Parts: sequence; structure tokens; C-alpha cells
Amino acid sequence: MFKRSKKTKCDKVQKMLSAYMDRQLSLPEQEMVEQHLKVCQNCQAELDSLRETVNLLHRMPMASPRCSFVISKAKLAPRRSVFGALRIATVVAALCLATIFCGDVMHVFDRPPPPSPGPWEPSQEEGYTWPVRETEYGLLGVTLTLTGVTIVYWRKKRTSRESPRNKNA
Repeated sequence: MFKRSKKTKCDKVQKMLSAYMDRQLSLPEQEMVEQHLKVCQNCQAELDSLRETVNLLHRMPMASPRCSFVISKAKLAPRRSVFGALRIATVVAALCLATIFCGDVMHVFDRPPPPSPGPWEPSQEEGYTWPVRETEYGLLGVTLTLTGVTIVYWRKKRTSRESPRNKNA
């Protein structure tokens, strides 16, 4: 079905003609091409055609591009960093935690709230207590999470600043 055609000597020589013209062949290859060109008129005609093409190309005027193809260095757009927002959120969460903790230690939250006239509010007799411990644990978790994320971003930012220095060294 698909027959492999054997490469003839002409095929091999014709593939080497451009390198032959540019004097890029080794001495044995160059001698082989010259010997073949003495015998084969088709390959000699191919070489003449290739030489004529090169001569035509050399006679063509050099075209200058209409626009510059120089690539300028791109300016990086300033990236908005979440680092500042994380630091502020961590400080706010830590202050809230400290405030609630101090209030818990001073028993500020043990007093029942003042009576309210609405029926939807629990009365003083039901013994309403504010969930201080749960709030403390929640704020502690939020503070620790925000602190961890802030540290990760800080290290990432610090590492990205130091990496160009290490690459040049």
C-alpha cells in the first residue's frame, strides 16, 4: 500500500545544495556533491535555479518596517496587597478578644440585661446570660486564623522581594 521509496543520490544531493552553496559541507560531502553535479544535469539545473533565486533576493531592496518592533520593558501594575487588610483585621479581632476577655475576668457580662418591655425578649427570671465563652473561643479562632494567614502572606511577600537578589548573585 505505502511503498517506501528509496532515496536516490539526486534526492540526497538536492537536500545538500543550499549547504553546498554556503560552503557548510564537510570536505567528503562537498566532493561527493561536486562529483554528482558533473554527471547529473537535473541536479546541476537545481543548483543553477537556487543560485539565481539567491541572486534575485540579493538584488531586492531592503524593506524597513513601518513601526518599531522593539519590545519595551513592561511596567508591572501595582498589585493590591491583602497584607494590609489582613493586618488590620487581625488587630481588630485581637482587640475584640482582649476586650471580651477582660470583661469576662471582671464579671461584666454576669449581670442580667435591663428589663425590656417586649414579649419577644427573655425575662430576668429565665436567667439570661450572654454566651461569653463561646464568643471568646470564636474570636480566638478568628484571631489565630487571621494571624496565620497574615504570617503566610508576609513571608510570601518577603520571599518575593528577596528572590531577585538571589538570582543575580
